[in-house]
Parts: sequence; C-alpha cells; structure tokens
Amino acid sequence: MAPTFKHSKGTVVLIDQLNMSAYLQSAKVSVDVQAADVTCFPDADKKYIPGLRNAVIAMDGLFSFRRTTAAGSTDIDNEFEQALGGSTKRVVTVGPAGDTVGDRTWMMLTDDTKYDVHAPAHDVVQCSVEMQASSGYQGGRWLRGISAAARTTTGSGAAVLAPGTTAAGGTAGGGVAHLHVIAASTVTTGYTIKVQHSTSGSTWVDLITFALTTADGGRFARSTVAGTIKEQVRETNSAFTGGAAKSLTYAVSFARRGTIQ
Repeated sequence: MAPTFKHSKGTVVLIDQLNMSAYLQSAKVSVDVQAADVTCFPDADKKYIPGLRNAVIAMDGLFSFRRTTAAGSTDIDNEFEQALGGSTKRVVTVGPAGDTVGDRTWMMLTDDTKYDVHAPAHDVVQCSVEMQASSGYQGGRWLRGISAAARTTTGSGAAVLAPGTTAAGGTAGGGVAHLHVIAASTVTTGYTIKVQHSTSGSTWVDLITFALTTADGGRFARSTVAGTIKEQVRETNSAFTGGAAKSLTYAVSFARRGTIQ
C-alpha cells in the first residue's frame, strides 16, 4: 500500500473552547512507556517489562496579548499564563493535517506545566508551552471539523468506519470523545450534541451525549464510555434557539481505546 503523506500547514489546535491554530507554528506529541528492570542473578542480559505510559505535548508559537476592557484577552499569552499550575485540566485536540472528518487527531486531558516567552532583539516575540497528559494519549479521528450548525435543524455527520475485531463487529475497550464549541455567544439556550455508533450504518445508537449551556464552562467537554464500540461512529446535533440566522460552531473527535484505528 502506497503511503499518503500529509503537510502540516493545515494543523488545527483546539484547547477547551478556543481555536489556537492562528498563534502556533509547531505542535509535538511525545509518548513513552516506562521500562521496569526485572534483571535477576541468573540473567546474562538485562530484562525489562513495560510499565506506565506517559504523554506530553509541546507547542511553539508567536506571542500575542491585547489590552481589553472585557474580562480578559483570549490571546495566547493570557490563555497559557493563567492556565499554568491551574486546578482545571484542559481538553486538547490536535489535528496534525487539518480537521477533515475521518482524519487523525491527538486527544489529551492536560495540565500546563511550562510556559516560555522569548523576546530576541532581532526577531518577533515567541512563546512555547508544555502540557502533561493525565489520562494518557488517545489517537483518534475527527467526527466533525470546525463548522457551523444552523440553529433550527438537527444534523448528522458522515460515518467514520473502523473495521471491527469482535465477533459482532466493533472494538472492545470503550472510547473517549472531545467536544469544542468555538462560537456560541448568540445561542440563548442549551444544546445537545451526541456521538452515535452503528454496525451497518442503518441503525444508530447513542453512545455519548453532551448536553451543554452557552457559558464558557459548558463550551467544551471530554467524555469516556466503556464496552464495545460498533464499527461506525458519527456525531449529531439537536436544534437550539437563538436570534435569526444564528449558528453554533463546534468540532468533535473520538478515539477507540486499546486499538489502532
């Protein structure tokens, strides 16, 4: 099978309810597994067994901060500085080749552990951040790229297929979903967004339900589910209310645990 290479120029970085892509120039995920030494006297060579897994994401970008009379700037400096050492974990989704439905995502629940600002005399002000994953790293896929949903309609995204490994079709081990609502300021009530799964694509069953409000704390979420995930997954959205011609802009990603998708 011929390889399909991807250029990183369209990389998408979503952190909570923010699309930080316009500030960043690189994103790197590092995943490792601890090697525990089990070498004993009779052994002529060292022996190891795999231990705990760890994941870190590092991002580099350009510094930006704007003075504002509102609650605070949403520029990169304000977001990363305030999050450093905070008590609330961040929901992070990175699409290394864009946000086309079915493409790869990196998904983590993180804490910011390091933030650097570099102001060289001969160049632009730069910044970088490191985030430590608390629940491992999930390699997922986009169920919905960043796009707007009309306010009075119910819609369903395209099915994303992962060939099954169980007798009934699907994968064991459960999964995790991320929701990032990028714009919702004109929506006046709550909204419901779901992840559904299906074996054949004709009958869909609810798998994960996000029922959220328009407040900042309700504009992003991470949810896990146990058990078998059927072969196909998709996202759906319910109608919501707001002023004329208003819309909700969001993205959804999903990862199956314990399997390569």
